[in-house]
Amino acid sequence: MESYMVSWPTKVGRKQRVVFACLPCHSRKIKCDRHRPCGRCVSAGRASECHYRTQQRSPSSAQTTSAKFSSHALFLRDTPRVGTATSWVRLIWEFEEARPYLFGTDPEYKDMFDKIKRLRGFFPPVIGRGFTFGVVTPALMSKSHMTSKLPEPRIAETLLRSYMETFEPLFPLWHEPSYADEMTRFWTDPQDADWVVLAQVFLMMSLGCHATSQEELKAFGIDADATAKAYFDVAAIAFSISQQTAQYNHAGLRTLCMSILARMMDLTSPNDEEDCSINVGLAVRIAQTLKLHRHPSIFVGMPEAEMITRIKIWTTLVLLDVLSSIRSSLPPVIHSGDYDACVNLGRDIEAGTPAVVGNSDESAFEHILAEFLPIASHVVRMANSVDQELDYSNAEKLDRELRGILSKATDLRGSSQANSNTERQRRLQSETLQIIIRRIMLTLHEPFGRSLNAAANFKSSYIGLLECSLALAVSQGTLYDEQHSMRWALSLFKEDFKIALVYIALGIRGKCFDDSASEAFGSSPRSIAWTTLRRAVEITEEQAGDSLKHFFIYLGVCYLVAVTECLESEVSMRDRMVETGESVIVSMERIKGRRLKDISDASDLPETLCGDKPGGMLEWNQLYTGTDQMDVMEFCYSIFS
Repeated sequence: MESYMVSWPTKVGRKQRVVFACLPCHSRKIKCDRHRPCGRCVSAGRASECHYRTQQRSPSSAQTTSAKFSSHALFLRDTPRVGTATSWVRLIWEFEEARPYLFGTDPEYKDMFDKIKRLRGFFPPVIGRGFTFGVVTPALMSKSHMTSKLPEPRIAETLLRSYMETFEPLFPLWHEPSYADEMTRFWTDPQDADWVVLAQVFLMMSLGCHATSQEELKAFGIDADATAKAYFDVAAIAFSISQQTAQYNHAGLRTLCMSILARMMDLTSPNDEEDCSINVGLAVRIAQTLKLHRHPSIFVGMPEAEMITRIKIWTTLVLLDVLSSIRSSLPPVIHSGDYDACVNLGRDIEAGTPAVVGNSDESAFEHILAEFLPIASHVVRMANSVDQELDYSNAEKLDRELRGILSKATDLRGSSQANSNTERQRRLQSETLQIIIRRIMLTLHEPFGRSLNAAANFKSSYIGLLECSLALAVSQGTLYDEQHSMRWALSLFKEDFKIALVYIALGIRGKCFDDSASEAFGSSPRSIAWTTLRRAVEITEEQAGDSLKHFFIYLGVCYLVAVTECLESEVSMRDRMVETGESVIVSMERIKGRRLKDISDASDLPETLCGDKPGGMLEWNQLYTGTDQMDVMEFCYSIFS
C-alpha cells in the first residue's frame, strides 16, 4: 500500500496579531524592551507581574510544539504515525550537512550505508518472548518442568538478594517481612506455588542477573545475558498460564511491573514502547480494580503489611506510567486526581494508616516520589497532549518546584540517619532520582528552549535545556564508573541519555556552551560538553551488542561525534562518515564475534541509520526524493516517533 499524508480539515480563522510585549506593558499600550522582567516593570516596581503571553504556534509555523506536530500525521504501510515532542531524529535533522549520510541519500555513501544496514542482522528476532500474552510452549507447560529450571539455592539467593538491593529501593513492590515469609513458603515446596508466584520469582532472578557482580556470576558459571533471558522466557510462560484462571493479585501486579522494567532495559526483543505502554495500561487497570489507587486507611480492618504493600505497588505503577509515557510520547494513564494512595505529606497520619519511620532513608525516598510524581505526570501530559500548551510563566513555576525536589534528591545521597539503607542504595536512589527529574525538566523546557531567540525570550528554558542535558550525560558517566549495583541503570535510562547527547551536540554546534573556565569544575562548560559527548561513544559501545536498540544508540552517538567534529574542522564530511561507519562495523564484528560478510543481505532492513520502527522506514529514499507537497522534516519526524 502506498504511503500518503493525511490532511485533516481545519477551520481557517482570522490571524491574530502577535504580541511580543509583556502583559502589563501591552495592557497600558506602552513600549516594552522585552526583557524578563522588562525595564518598565522593574522601574514601576512590578517586576513580579511581568509575564509574557505564550504564543500559540500554528501548524505552518517554523517553530514546533507537541500541539503542532500532533496535527501532522503519516499513514505508512497501514500504520498511522504521529510525531513526538522530543524525537531525537527531529533534533538530528538540524545537522543539515549530515542529512545525506544519516538518511542514505548520498549516492557516493550508498555502499557504506548498505553495510551499516546489514549490521541489523546481528540481532535476529526472538519469537515467543513476551509479556503478558506470550506463547505457551507445550513442552514447558508442566510445572515440574518449570521448577526444574530453578537454580540451586545459593545461586537463587544471590540473584534475589541482588534484585532486592538494587531494583527494590527504586521501584518498591514489597513489604520486607512479607517478602521473607513468601520466599520461605515458595522454597519449601516450589511445586505447590501458584503459576503467578513462579513467574514472579523467575522474573526477579532475571533482573537480578543484571545487578549481580561479574565475579559472583563467573564463580557460579553463569552468563548474565543468556541466563536473564532464559529466566524471562520461563516467567513469561508461567505468567501466561496463570492468566487462564484470570486471577489478579499482588504477585501478578509485581510481575507486570517487573516485566515493564525488563522491556525498558531491552531484556525482551524487540522493545516496543507502545507495547510497553499497553502493559502499563493493563497493570494500572488491574490495580484500580483491586482498589490500590485508594488510600488503605479507608479499608477498616486491613492489616498493616497489606496497607504498606498496596502503597508501594501503586507508587511504582505511577512512576512506571510516567517513564513509559516519556518513551512512547503518549499521555500518562494515571491523572494526579485519580488516586489518594501515597505517603502522607505534611498531614497527620490517620488511624490505620501504615506507620512509616520518619527518619528512614526509605521514607525520605518515598516522600520525594510522592511530591514529584504529580508534577511529572502533569508535565508529560502537557507535552504529549493533542491540544494543550504550557504557558511559559507556568513552566518557570514548575521549574522552580522541580529544582526544589532535585535538591532533596541530591541531599538523599549524603543522608546517614537511623535505620538507613546502605550507602550504595542511597547513592543509587539519589542518582536515579536526579536522572528522572532532569529528564522531566528537559520535557518541560523543550518547546521554549529550542525556539527562535530562546536565549532572550525564554532564558530559563534555554539555560535549562543545556544544563539538564549536560547533567544527564554526566550521570551516564557516573553510572558507568560505578560497580554492578548501578550499571544496569544505563540500560534502563538509555533513551534519556540519548536525547541529552543530541541536545549537547546541538549546543556545541550552536556555540551555546560558554568557553570560559568554571571555578566549580576547573574547565569550561564547552570542554565538559565535548568530554561527555566523546565518552558516550565508549559507554554505548560496551552495550552495543545487548540489543538492536542499544546498537542504534551507539551508532547514533558515533555519528553525532563525527558530524560535530567535522563542523569544527576542515575534514571532509563524507570521508569522516565513511571512517566512522568502518569503525562501527569493526566494533560490532568484535562484539558479536562474527563477520559482516557472514550476515545475509536482508532486503527488508531499514532505509535509515537511526530508526526504531522498521515498518515506518522501508521507503525513506523513495519518499525523500519524491515528496513535493510534504515537508521532509515533518515526514522524518513522523516516522521516527
